[in-house]
Amino acid sequence: AQELLQTGELSGLDLFKGLTDVVGTMVVVDTYDQLDRVSKEIEKGKIGKVLEYENFYDLPNGNNGYRAIHFIIGVKKDGVLIPVEVQIKTKRVKKLAEASHTAYKNGNLDNAKNDELGVMVMKADKGDEAIAKEIDPLIADTKKLKKELTMEKRKKGGLLDEYLARGGRVRYMLH
Repeated sequence: AQELLQTGELSGLDLFKGLTDVVGTMVVVDTYDQLDRVSKEIEKGKIGKVLEYENFYDLPNGNNGYRAIHFIIGVKKDGVLIPVEVQIKTKRVKKLAEASHTAYKNGNLDNAKNDELGVMVMKADKGDEAIAKEIDPLIADTKKLKKELTMEKRKKGGLLDEYLARGGRVRYMLH
């Protein structure tokens, strides 16, 4: 890829193997409707040619509940096609992703719990105000939530277990 970038020729870059972008950005919105509108504008080619599209809202990534919309956009600069990654997330999804990232990378993320919270976040982002009132306090303290989402912490109990014991809606909403 480095050689291709130096020559300005990116047509030989395999978009489905290894590093697919040289520039990345994240668009963070308030609601799912806003996320959907931004995504549709990008799909229309408003900022460049769509080279790759992955919707992790409709089909979460893996078994850990990661949600976002990812694009690889080909943007021309001085006649050179530059692959740019664009991630679109809501503010709530971004908070949950920040809290779970280190545990995910270290292999000790409680995938099921992260996915359950992800479902709640998505419902809140789609306008469910009752769910928003429940999930917002849980994701407000990213540092604390990081600890709660690790497998070690979950084995000992913690904030989420206490929440469920008080009648929290996480489990019965999903089943």
